[in-house]
Amino acid sequence: MARIDEIAPDLYRLSIYAPQFDLQFNHFLINDDEPLLFHTGMRRMFPEVRDAVAQLIDPAALRWISWSHFEVDECGALNEWLSVAPRAQAICSQVGAAVNIEDFANRPPRGLSKDDVIETGRHKYRFVPTPHLPHGWDAGVLFEENSGVLLCSDLFHQLGDVEPVTSTDVLGRWDAAIAAYQAHPVLMDYVPLTPATRRRLNELADLQPRVLAAMRRIPRHRFVDEGLAHSAYGDHPLPIGEEQTISQPYIVGLMSQLLRLTGQEKVLEVGTGSGYQTAVLGALARRVCSIERLPRLADRARTTLEALGVDNVWVRVGNGALGWPDQAPFDRILVAAGGPSIPPPLIAQLAEGGRMVLPVGSPEDQILTVVERVGGEIRKEAAGECKFVKLVGKYAWDS
Repeated sequence: MARIDEIAPDLYRLSIYAPQFDLQFNHFLINDDEPLLFHTGMRRMFPEVRDAVAQLIDPAALRWISWSHFEVDECGALNEWLSVAPRAQAICSQVGAAVNIEDFANRPPRGLSKDDVIETGRHKYRFVPTPHLPHGWDAGVLFEENSGVLLCSDLFHQLGDVEPVTSTDVLGRWDAAIAAYQAHPVLMDYVPLTPATRRRLNELADLQPRVLAAMRRIPRHRFVDEGLAHSAYGDHPLPIGEEQTISQPYIVGLMSQLLRLTGQEKVLEVGTGSGYQTAVLGALARRVCSIERLPRLADRARTTLEALGVDNVWVRVGNGALGWPDQAPFDRILVAAGGPSIPPPLIAQLAEGGRMVLPVGSPEDQILTVVERVGGEIRKEAAGECKFVKLVGKYAWDS
């Protein structure tokens, strides 16, 4: 059975692990007005991937089907998808359309030129041709212009059944995988190097994929005690004192993505803690106002952030459930502690068109909840189970 994870707003990873290859086969669904599937999967995996898609949308509703380069796991099941989705059209590079898909596919594809844009509704995906990167002269990637998500296929190839979102060193994992393949008698030429490789990598870097770039450049080990620095990049929470924790990187990345930051927002963070999530938000937003209930943690976070040169963040001590009235309204609000309900002051301080992400539920188990203010109305959506430390104070838990 495929594992399904929302790794960015409206973007779901459908992952099938093949232990015989120690490799994940990942497929990505953009659940939007015109749904897009990136990677069809192999023909023999089609039933499993189709069933995973069906948990999110009616497969017949697919509008776009895309991939990076012509390879069995990228587009092997294309015709199976075309048969169940009558409105779907294959989209790939012009080279791929001309030399592969016009003959391979049961319906004519759309060949994309550099900077062509596919609009799915809330999202706009720009096509970036990357011949021979990571492989195939027809290769290309899709870049979401609003959230900065890069659908990059095999570019960061990793071995193992790895987590869906991470802030660890993906380049180190890629290097280990490529070293293993280069020692293989058949797979040694998995990634070809050409005179244009560096230029194309620089072009992708210039796109500045936002959350990937932000989380990789912020040194998480600076936000934990020196004795725990060796564990700082594992995908798990760590204690920071005062019976509080630094959230696991997966949760930090997920909550940051759910906020849908563009770089222009003023953000309220409730629960500064170590300051790591604060630093990530500072890299993604215009200004961050962060409230911490415990003075010692607030002082330590402020010191760490100043040492790292994070200069668009304010940290104050107070009851986060009351918000920060004299700085309201806020375009985005992130709450890093779980309460029994959504504190009314935070709803009142959320700007029109704003988004709030917070855990709501019992002290033992919560639901990560997305709150939006649209046309003066409050909308709520569940984004999965989670577990946070308790939100303490008025409109929250007593202690």
